[in-house]
Amino acid sequence: MLVGFVLGALAANLPTAAGGAPPRGWVVDRARFENLAPDSFLRAPGTGDVRGVIDVVPAGAGVAVVNELSLDDYLRGVAEVPSTWPVEALKAQAIAARTFALHEMGKEADSAARGVGADICATQACQLYIGMAKERSEGGDRWAQAVQATSGQLLLYKDEPILAQYSSSNGGRSVAGARPYLKAVNDPDSAKGPYGHWVVTLGYGQLTSVFGLPAPLASLRRAGDTVILDWAAPNGGTKGQTLVPVQAFREQLNGAVPPQGDLPRAVPSTQFSVLADDEGGTATLDGHGHGHGIGLSQFGALGKASRGLKAADILASYYGGIRPVALPAERLPAVLRVALDVGGGAASIGGTGRFRVLDGSGAPLAVAANGTWRVTSAGKGKVRVIPPLDQEAPPSVADVTAAAPDVVEPAGEARFALGAAALVQVRVEGTALAGPADTVPAILEPGEASVALPPLAGPGEYMVTVAADAGAGRVTRVQVPLDVRSAVAATVRSTVAGAGPRAGLNRPAAVAFGLLVAVIVALRRALDDGSGPAMFRSPRVGGGVS
Repeated sequence: MLVGFVLGALAANLPTAAGGAPPRGWVVDRARFENLAPDSFLRAPGTGDVRGVIDVVPAGAGVAVVNELSLDDYLRGVAEVPSTWPVEALKAQAIAARTFALHEMGKEADSAARGVGADICATQACQLYIGMAKERSEGGDRWAQAVQATSGQLLLYKDEPILAQYSSSNGGRSVAGARPYLKAVNDPDSAKGPYGHWVVTLGYGQLTSVFGLPAPLASLRRAGDTVILDWAAPNGGTKGQTLVPVQAFREQLNGAVPPQGDLPRAVPSTQFSVLADDEGGTATLDGHGHGHGIGLSQFGALGKASRGLKAADILASYYGGIRPVALPAERLPAVLRVALDVGGGAASIGGTGRFRVLDGSGAPLAVAANGTWRVTSAGKGKVRVIPPLDQEAPPSVADVTAAAPDVVEPAGEARFALGAAALVQVRVEGTALAGPADTVPAILEPGEASVALPPLAGPGEYMVTVAADAGAGRVTRVQVPLDVRSAVAATVRSTVAGAGPRAGLNRPAAVAFGLLVAVIVALRRALDDGSGPAMFRSPRVGGGVS
């Protein structure tokens, strides 16, 4: 028996900013975005597609975006060397990057990343992380294979991950670091790289402006780790000096002056000498290397791998003879939290497929979201989660019908049209049930849908409720009655079941056969009690017959 009708949905009102109403969305302690499909990815501002989950948390007057994922998934997104390099150079880089990341996790000092619950930043201040863009780049599968091949391998000193610093090039000799294993070593392979030697010329006017000198620069020189800038007023008035640490000198110029020629930075490293031309008003920096020059040189590793050295030998040459060791999984962290952005005013989070959005307690704000969701600061350690316009109302549920065939144990279904993706559950209540029966909740896509009803105990009147939950109180419930009457069917089923070979008949044939049997039985009873035609009555025993 098929019955059904459509009832109006119970709509929840979500406030909008129009007409002076409160702002849209929900204010929560944090927003957590999780993929619902293993082959889909979340999308973060500035980084693009990433593996794992994304948390958006309060950060001062703004928000922070933190990517939580496994250690090796993180390494697959580290973009420190081209993926087309020799495999042993890639392995050496993967081991150094893994070691550096775990050393950062163990730091006790606070940092911007630590302040928002992250272990490491995503910029070159830590090591450059770009998510799926690395895997999708040329040769990205080779880099992923190098990460996999070295999984669990670390460089240890006193049973702890070392500070595995590395840079692009040391120009022929590494710089000593602040650890016993970070010694200065000669490195001819790095000297052969593209930044083995470089020359940069800067005008005195540029330097005066960049360093905000009180008077035009007259001369400059380097003394150890300091650059001395001499200045004097044109009329012979006030004279003075400005002392700038070499690292700050480089950083300020890199932030204000464009690179010259094919160089990656205005001043590629701190390894330079200064040649001043006071009459010409220019300063020439004669240098070598790119980066801080401590620990592994990436171009040096390239040269060594090209000469046939293995990853372990490459690493030992830069880190005081330390070679990689493989740690068991229980000694490695299950996840790493990467700060993609800290302090931004807002974050737009999306995905390549369906995802769910949770608050800090794990309560769902959206059970099956898509599109782009916006998260802004709500002040007082809270964030505001704003859904796309088409996902702010409860999901519509229309054209609902419930059906069950006329059998003793009806197995039917509820059919309906779903307006948006939602977590759908069907409940059946009725006279033949000891209590309510619920289906297992399942996420369904928009469009025509059907859900199998729980087994019904027998004929009777039932109420079927279809509930569609999109999260954050956006729930729609529609009810339809279902009347199951199966007295004849019960006779048919029991008769057919005991009919030997006939029990194997297909359902239409079985039903026809059962009906025929039922008619014959009914007719025989009628004849026996005298209510049938005389020609079909059976002879009576007794009753005056001699």
